Amino acid sequence: MALSDCPECGGMVSTEAIACPHCGYPRKGAAKTRRSLFEVIAQLPCFIVGLLVIFFVIVVIMILLDVYFVPGVFTKFFNLTFSQESLEPTH
Repeated sequence: MALSDCPECGGMVSTEAIACPHCGYPRKGAAKTRRSLFEVIAQLPCFIVGLLVIFFVIVVIMILLDVYFVPGVFTKFFNLTFSQESLEPTH
């Protein structure tokens, strides 16, 4: 973080500041950087939701393949094993 002179009042202003803290004179380019960062952060939840939807679609397809077409695909992929004893009710 460097300091520079404000062209309006001559006060010291951080290069990361949006405006001069003394007189409020806006710095060139600082507002664009902040806005674009905000836009990226605002789009992040949409990206995460998209990844979750894709994951669940893949899991549903694997379950359907396991049930209807190729038995064992889902259980082999996730390395799941079921024994007959674990499926029987205990008394």
